[in-house]
Amino acid sequence: MSVERIYWRMVKSEPFLELGKRIEAGEREIPIRGLPGSLSAMAVAFVGEQVEGTLLVVTATEERAEELRDDLERVMDQERVGIFPAWGGSAYDGRSPHLDVMGLRLEALDQMQREIGGIVVSPVEALMSFTIPPDLFEMSVQELKVGEEASLDTLIDHLVDIGYERVQQVTGMGQLSVRGGILDVCSFGNDHPLRVEFFGDEIDSIRGFDLGTQRSVEMLDSARILPCREAVLGDTMADVYGECLEKAEKRFGIDLTVLREQFESQRLFDGLEHYLGVLYEAEPCLLDHLSDGYVVVDDPGLVQAEAEDVWERLEVTASRQKARREEAEPLPAEGVLRKPDKVLKRLEGLKRVVHWSLGGAVEEGINFAGTGGQRYEGHLEVLQEDLRKYWQSDYEVVLLCESQGQKARFEELLSEAAPYLTIYVGNLHTGFTFNSTSARVALFNDHEIYNHYRRKRRYRRFKDVTPIKSVSALHTGDFIVHVDHGIGKYEGIEHLRVDGVSRDCLTLSYRGGDRVFVPVDQMDRVQKYASQEGSVPILNKLGTATWERVKERTKKEIFKMAAELVGLYAERKAKSGTSFSKDTSLHNALDASFPFQETRDQMQTIDEVKEDMEHTSPMDRLVCGDVGYGKTEVAVRAAFKAVADGKQVAILAPTTILAQQHYRTFQERMERLPVSVDVLSRFRTKKEQDAVVKRMETGQVDIAVGTHRLLSQDVKFRDLGLLVVDEEHRFGVRHKERLKEFKRLVDVLTLTATPIPRTLHMSLMGARDMSVIRTPPKDRLPITTEVLPFNEERIAEAILREIDRGGQVYFVHNRIQSMPAMVDFLKNLVPQVRFGMGHGKMPERQLEKVMMEFLEGKYDCLISTMIIESGLDIPTVNTLIVNRADRLGLAQLYQLRGRVGRSNLQAYAYLLIPGWKGLSKTAGRRLRAIEEYADLGSGFNISMRDMEIRGTGNLLGEQQHGHIVAIGYDLYCRLLDEAVGQIKGEETDPGIEPDLQVSVSAYISEEYIPDTDLKMQFYQRLGECKRTVEILAIEEELEDRFGKMPESTAALVDTIQVKILARQLKVSALRVGQTMMITLPKERMLTRKEVEELVGKSPLPLQFYLGDQARIEVELEGKGPAARLFCAKNVLQSLV
Repeated sequence: MSVERIYWRMVKSEPFLELGKRIEAGEREIPIRGLPGSLSAMAVAFVGEQVEGTLLVVTATEERAEELRDDLERVMDQERVGIFPAWGGSAYDGRSPHLDVMGLRLEALDQMQREIGGIVVSPVEALMSFTIPPDLFEMSVQELKVGEEASLDTLIDHLVDIGYERVQQVTGMGQLSVRGGILDVCSFGNDHPLRVEFFGDEIDSIRGFDLGTQRSVEMLDSARILPCREAVLGDTMADVYGECLEKAEKRFGIDLTVLREQFESQRLFDGLEHYLGVLYEAEPCLLDHLSDGYVVVDDPGLVQAEAEDVWERLEVTASRQKARREEAEPLPAEGVLRKPDKVLKRLEGLKRVVHWSLGGAVEEGINFAGTGGQRYEGHLEVLQEDLRKYWQSDYEVVLLCESQGQKARFEELLSEAAPYLTIYVGNLHTGFTFNSTSARVALFNDHEIYNHYRRKRRYRRFKDVTPIKSVSALHTGDFIVHVDHGIGKYEGIEHLRVDGVSRDCLTLSYRGGDRVFVPVDQMDRVQKYASQEGSVPILNKLGTATWERVKERTKKEIFKMAAELVGLYAERKAKSGTSFSKDTSLHNALDASFPFQETRDQMQTIDEVKEDMEHTSPMDRLVCGDVGYGKTEVAVRAAFKAVADGKQVAILAPTTILAQQHYRTFQERMERLPVSVDVLSRFRTKKEQDAVVKRMETGQVDIAVGTHRLLSQDVKFRDLGLLVVDEEHRFGVRHKERLKEFKRLVDVLTLTATPIPRTLHMSLMGARDMSVIRTPPKDRLPITTEVLPFNEERIAEAILREIDRGGQVYFVHNRIQSMPAMVDFLKNLVPQVRFGMGHGKMPERQLEKVMMEFLEGKYDCLISTMIIESGLDIPTVNTLIVNRADRLGLAQLYQLRGRVGRSNLQAYAYLLIPGWKGLSKTAGRRLRAIEEYADLGSGFNISMRDMEIRGTGNLLGEQQHGHIVAIGYDLYCRLLDEAVGQIKGEETDPGIEPDLQVSVSAYISEEYIPDTDLKMQFYQRLGECKRTVEILAIEEELEDRFGKMPESTAALVDTIQVKILARQLKVSALRVGQTMMITLPKERMLTRKEVEELVGKSPLPLQFYLGDQARIEVELEGKGPAARLFCAKNVLQSLV
């Protein structure tokens, strides 16, 4: 790797060799200097190579620790670099830290405990925090080997004691599940969750599995299970912990009765990590895990100042705490962190390499004489000059790029420097020059040439995963749609035994108390009814023609709408429009200056848009993507492509605030290019608007951003080439008609934040050009979400915590009438905070003033209505408080939450409710769902259905939305798919559904899969199978996850497979008993040749009855119904 190569070249130079000698000599303190930015990582990596065991590096801040960790991972093996972060958040909020933080800390402790070498970086705040003692950590770790004897029950008890939670199915970190002799456990320190299979008391196999698919992905000989938190062994150490709590009460003069009771009843509860200082008498910290050897202290002056600052902030926070009812009394500062002087004194007693960035002992220190890189702000000519100067001075000149795409762009932009510039993929935080007689290096980074925003790389090895399948999983009480009977209610699974044959059946109830039992092998006839949130369907009555009429009417309407769509699409493709030129170096410069790393989907969308624009027919592309997934950048690149060919661009936004945001974005992105950007909205005076309109008409404005004011008749463009529409569905009918006029003339790009379902996307291919951005931005931190009853102290704490770290807060209160009262309440609660107020009924100018002042940091907290749902993106806003969250829909809550967490800081969302008691069931379920799925990409798991249905309505119109409500979303999509295929002239198979009769017990037994919901998921998945290969995949998965299939489950799988094969053979009926009888449709006559072919293929003799309706009979082999079914399956497979 490029950075490694540079490192190995540099370590042979004089300063590095001298540092190596002094370490070998065992000097107590070695000062080093002249190592700016990422050059210091080279020196730290070198120290790590020289010393035995794990090297600890202490930094002042978390940010510096993460930068150093990132750089070290580029220099040396990533597996050998760990980080021990501070807890993050408040020690008094009663919540355990995020999984990422706990995982990083425990893996760092494990690295130090095992003394496997490498480097652990820790900010001084983390060094001040308490942690698990080394002996207890060693007791907690569980090592497993294949072939070793171990008791499964003892292992489970131990895992529960070290913090693991027993669940039905492992979907996230710190969980374990047991099915027969198979143990699944998700532990830190492993690449994948572990599946341990026992044979009696012996470990038969250890496999890594994938959380999303639950399938095994690797075989292992051994595994190491770490504790999943730093407070462990609640049962084993209960007496010791009790004594420690008593001592803490006496020492601090506080009452910890509530904590003791909580500990006795729950053992390991949420937020326990903040009590480690009183649970462990010895007050252990990271330094206790350190073996003899060197420590690197990165800038001792800053480390000391930061330690004192952390302590000061903690004392202020601790002084604000009050004892809350039913909660443990808050600990004083000394119970939460160690005092700075204690930690610094211990550091001074160790052998140290001290890196001084400023000051320090010069005489005895080693000076590496490096200089820091500079930022070029896009001035390529200055960069080219510097590159040439370094080359002439005999430096090795290196440029590091974040991706292959950036590398290709810079190779073109810096083509003149090609003879002496080496470009690699791989980034460091900062560039530098290193000038030694034996090694001269000048290193540059792409993000320093243009102002790229480097996100922190986050630990996301394991995410909490909810398989997408569970979105449509059936639960008792759900509404369903049966293709033949209509809308009913799912009452559960009932096990029925008829004529000696056992089956699981779905019980569906209809109007008038009628019930239908659907065998699980006919699951494909049933789908979960999905419509927009809050929509309750009317149940159908059995034995009437109502359902067939509704289905037929909807079919006709869908066909009509699809025909119109396909017609418009074909008409547009036949027209000729502007064919834009291919990209040039100016386009590459704009792409290279994008401050973030493009996601895969975003890049694909940009390519699709550019390809459309280069085509002769006019573009009309819809770009769908979640909030903050990078749609605006797609528009930026498309806009510049149009401007580069001398065309004008109009950017149309539904609200003035959004228009202002787009204006700022386009201005910033086009800053270094010869492009004129202006905005036209009601925020401008009449005079200003007239001036902008005049400039647009004369072609002086290249990109005009505005609201529907842009659609006014008086607005004329000299030469419009591209129209970008943001959230088209939010414009009125009159404006939409005006947009249709535009679409006939120019290229149109439409953006929407409402996701469009994949099924619909596929159905509409050939009827609408669509791009879907599904990939969330890289390494964005999940938002910590908490639902809590309205509580003054918690509100004050949330606001002050955000403001203390220099951030801003959104407080959503969706009632305009009572908003002034809420403002007064909050001002009295936290008088030191500056509040602003904004809502949609305010005059436009006043609202803009408030929003702009908030953006400029003149307010700390903005109290507003849902207007912020589509408001400005402000990276400094990282706390959201929503009052009366129980009144909002899931999609609204999800969209609101997307307003925070737009930077690299941990974001918080607090959803306030009046209390849990009066909460309706649906509101409770909705709030629990949004709290559970904190991940940003989880829009595709939670409010997915609600938002997709809304998106479908937005895309296809209000009338179609009514049809979705009438027949359910899934059936609607199926009918739409068929309609589009029919209109486009594709061959559609009417699909004969064979009448299948199988006399065999076929079901998933309670013993095999005890969890009803999980069993239901498998029934649904089996019902959805269309090909044999899908069945085989599920069969493999069942055996992998649950062990060997019992006879009844194997028979179910075979039954579904027989049904699929019967469909492929296009038979009308099939009966499996002692013999198998295959009945063909009346219209199908077998020819002599076909009969001969069938006889030749079959492994068993066939008997043909060629009357009015041809049928084939086969005498089946095997003892018992299940064996004969298996034989029937093999015969059918040979005939297909």
